[in-house]
Amino acid sequence: SLTIPEGDHPWRPSETFQEFLFNTYLLMSGMPDAMFIAFPLNHEKRNHDVTRDMQKLVDVIVEHIPRTTQVHWIPTASEFESKRGVRGEKFVNMTFGRDHLFAKDHIYRINTRLFEVLKPYLLNETYNMYGYVNTMNMSQTKEEWCEDGVHFNYLWYSNVIKMFLSIFCSVY
Repeated sequence: SLTIPEGDHPWRPSETFQEFLFNTYLLMSGMPDAMFIAFPLNHEKRNHDVTRDMQKLVDVIVEHIPRTTQVHWIPTASEFESKRGVRGEKFVNMTFGRDHLFAKDHIYRINTRLFEVLKPYLLNETYNMYGYVNTMNMSQTKEEWCEDGVHFNYLWYSNVIKMFLSIFCSVY
């Protein structure tokens, strides 16, 4: 949850919620040692400007987050047409993008495009950004971890946490 500490604070103008978080809220509450940013691409499948929007987010982070804070980028997991229930029925076999790809393939393509945006920052260690986890590949064959075609169950989250802990505990 978002908590604004009491007191007289100089509010800085922000065009987006992300900008507010990075240029106001985190300055008031303290910068974290590490940030994990997941891209919710199942919500961005129809956004034709997703790479431009990602660059804007990266620009805000580069401007407002100190280089001492690690930034970990996590792509979206897969979707499963066969698991869509009544609530998701209208999305079964829906296609996206110019190539009319199913959700899983389109999300994979968007992940690839977004990592091209992130590549210069990931390859330059002075940015302290990391993108070593591909949750799309991790989830593509784990249909039993998915509840309704989009949302995952405890098995998914348990395995994602184990994977992150194994990486962090072996490195630090």
